[in-house]
Amino acid sequence: MVTDSRHVTRDPGPHRGAGPRWLGAALGLGGGVLLFLGWWGVSGAVTIGEQLPYIASGSIPGAALVVAGAILLDRESTQRATRRTDDLIAQLSALLVEEVPGDPVVPAVEVPSHDGVVALATGEHFHRPECALVAGKPAVAVVGADVIDHRHLSACQVCEPERPAF
Repeated sequence: MVTDSRHVTRDPGPHRGAGPRWLGAALGLGGGVLLFLGWWGVSGAVTIGEQLPYIASGSIPGAALVVAGAILLDRESTQRATRRTDDLIAQLSALLVEEVPGDPVVPAVEVPSHDGVVALATGEHFHRPECALVAGKPAVAVVGADVIDHRHLSACQVCEPERPAF
């Protein structure tokens, strides 16, 4: 799909990413072969001068190819996990914002400004009426000392209201 003249996006089909996986496996296999040939050559040589060409032409490049193959395989695996995580986050987000049928939307209740404190119906804290944590939320009610004691409410740490005496 073309989004504009400079940016082309492709559909990530089921085989996308298969190239780096096969390339990583081929590099690892080729590196293993070079490591084996380097070892084979070194094992038959007696002096360091005879062993050095096998190390330089077989063992060191073989180790580099094995590492490069492992990096490609790990990269592909990480990308797959990242895509899966992104899909799960998108699904969770869709579920969180989806309206549940039959769940009534309670309109926000304006709390009149006064000297008392307020609390949400299911909250654990009491607040000043102008506190940002309760402003515009449904089921905000004025509470007194008896309700605070009965529900074991604690003071909001954001607005720091004073506990009413009544």
